[in-house]
Amino acid sequence: PGQFDFGPQRMCWLAQIVTDWMGDDGVLKRLNGSIRHPNVVGDTNTLSGEVVKKTREAGENLVEVEIRNTNQAGLVTALGTALVALPAQSSS
Repeated sequence: PGQFDFGPQRMCWLAQIVTDWMGDDGVLKRLNGSIRHPNVVGDTNTLSGEVVKKTREAGENLVEVEIRNTNQAGLVTALGTALVALPAQSSS
């Protein structure tokens, strides 16, 4: 089999999972990623993420998220981290 995608496409996938999760009121402050292995025709790709750190700095609620793209064999083909500013929860 041969490759079917290229790095910028998977970086967009990593960004998309974060922006979908954070919603319209969140702000993506930083995104870092690394492409580790090629995707080939027929691969099933699953994106996932996990909150690894929560802080409050300069009046912002910041969340650090680890994100990854995993194929059907369990191989992580791309991974990264994102820093997101989230709005404060309302008390009502």
